[in-house]
Order: sequence, then structure tokens, then C-alpha cells
Amino acid sequence: MKHSPNTQMLQGVYREICTQFDMSGSILEIGCGPSEYTVLNMDILKDAKFKVGINLQHYTHYEHFHVIECNSNDMHDLFDDNTFDVIFSICVLEHDKYFWKSLEEIRRVIKPGGLFLLAVPALANNMNMCKYVIDEHKEQIKNMDILNSTLTYCVHNAPGDYWRFTEQAYKEILLEGFIDIEYSLFLMPPIIVGYGTRVCCQ
Repeated sequence: MKHSPNTQMLQGVYREICTQFDMSGSILEIGCGPSEYTVLNMDILKDAKFKVGINLQHYTHYEHFHVIECNSNDMHDLFDDNTFDVIFSICVLEHDKYFWKSLEEIRRVIKPGGLFLLAVPALANNMNMCKYVIDEHKEQIKNMDILNSTLTYCVHNAPGDYWRFTEQAYKEILLEGFIDIEYSLFLMPPIIVGYGTRVCCQ
């Protein structure tokens, strides 16, 4: 699957998060794309002792890491438990028909205390967008009930597109089992970008 245009626009956000953590260990990118903007190419990761990407397709043109053809729903044949210090999943889960299986695998292969950096397209209230047109189109807005609607990223098959996530789902479902969770909404339509660290003891 290919990265959306947001990958390039949000690289500064990912880089800023990475500066807060040790990036010298083992790093996995789920959904590692073919473009130069895949996060494993960020210069801030140049000292990582081991980098690998997985994707539904195999790419061979990267100099400093391999991309393995794999479905993140099941990585048992590739990676042992507690393998990675850092895992990236950048605008991938919306394309994952069984995203909860991938989350189980992420929790399995990330080390206790490891960093999970996650970006997903959001479902967010568009009240702020509407306030600029309320006076001019008050009756139309009332009839369409726009004030009770949400704004989200368009359907973009790669190869499928199944999910959008609320902030509550991000915190309570996608980052279940992680602590020290931080996130923000970026762009319009919105993308939730954030991270959590894996619980050390369960």
C-alpha cells in the first residue's frame, strides 16, 4: 500500500515525537511504503541498530533497511515476542480489515516500555468549520443537520479502506495496554497522531 500525502506533511510531527525518546534500538514500521517519505527514512532514525518494514507488498530499493512482505495480522513467523523498542503505524489501520489482530501482534512484538507511534484518520466534530457559514447558510445547515455531523478523510483504497477512529477509540482501544498516552489532531480532514509506551508488567 502507498502512503497518503499526509505522510510527508506530518513528518515534522513524527520527528518531534522521536526527539523525546531513544531511537537507537530496534524499530519496526508497519505499512512501510515505497516512497522516500516512509518514516524509516527519517534522519533521526539513522542510529537505530536495526530497522525493518513490513507491507503487503515487497520493496527492495531501500539501502538501510529491508521491507518484508507480510500481513501485520500475524507476524509470528517473522518476529519473536518483545523484539522491538519502537513501532510505527502511520495511516495504516484504516486499511486493515482486522486491525485488532494487528494490535494484538504489536503488543506481542513490542518490548515492555517500548514506544508505539500511531497515526489514524479521525472522526472529529466539524463545528469549527461550520461557524464561518452559519449566518449565510443558517437554514441549509439546519436542514442538513451539519452541526451534528463529522468530518473525515475520504475513502482511499490501498487495497481496501474500512475504518475511521474517534479520539475515544484511539485512547481506549487502539492504545489499550499502553500508558503515558499523548495525541493531537492535525490537518483537515483530521488525522490523530500520538503515542503510548507499553506497560512494563502485566
